[in-house]
Amino acid sequence: MRADSLYRQGEQLLRESSTIEALGKYQQALEYWNHPQIRYRMAQVMYDLGRRVQAYEHVNQALHHGERALGSKFYREALRYKKQLEAELAWWTIICDEPGVDISVGGNHVLEGPGTVTMVLAPGSHSLVANKAGYLTITRSISLSPAERASSRVELVALEQATATIARWPRWKTWGLTGTGASLTVAGAVLLFKARTDFATYDRILGAECATGCDGNELPAGAEQHRARAVWETWLGAGAVVVGSVVLSSGITLLLLNEERPLYPEYVGRDDPASATRIVPRLSPREIGITTNWQF
Repeated sequence: MRADSLYRQGEQLLRESSTIEALGKYQQALEYWNHPQIRYRMAQVMYDLGRRVQAYEHVNQALHHGERALGSKFYREALRYKKQLEAELAWWTIICDEPGVDISVGGNHVLEGPGTVTMVLAPGSHSLVANKAGYLTITRSISLSPAERASSRVELVALEQATATIARWPRWKTWGLTGTGASLTVAGAVLLFKARTDFATYDRILGAECATGCDGNELPAGAEQHRARAVWETWLGAGAVVVGSVVLSSGITLLLLNEERPLYPEYVGRDDPASATRIVPRLSPREIGITTNWQF
């Protein structure tokens, strides 16, 4: 029988410590005959190779056939392997009540909602991605300890419910900057207009009272005051217009950049999602028990 021949070849290779080659023979034999003893041997080899999850799957399938099919010796050994693996592996149950939600863990599709799936995983960090058209995609992370049993409920939020709007800066700041720039520009323009009026008044006084010329020390009363005032009004008005124009243009630019944009809730990188239940067995020379944690 082909399966028996391949199985015996695997046994011989295992005795020779050719573990990888033995696994290949067992896999070939399994294609011809799904026998519990072949499953058990594959579990042993997988365990030795550090493939704990696959070893657990094979040992469970071997035990499924019962003690009579596997033999008393192998059955007892398989139970021992199962107990050992259950102390080394972790379980993650994912629950989703929303229809049409695609859920993947570690890049592998595990569930399409609604439904529940329990995965046997190696201890360590694992990530979940859940998505559905018209809903916010969520990514969650969890860190599992050996023998830990965790559960997570996946609930998606519709985009129209999750979307909020936010501006880059408070509106009063951008409008305040724009208003300040506009005020400085207008004030500067008023001062320049006033300076022009004072210069015109100065010229008119000189034209009226100094038609034939006046000595610098004999300027008409008030003329020099109009000229001096016009000079500082010119300097102050020009400075206000320049500074106000810069501030005004900056304010207008910030107003344009400060348009409201959509803001979505942040789901990425959350350790152990909310509403999760975690059960961790405790085993020591002094105590045996479990620790249960709930998150709200």
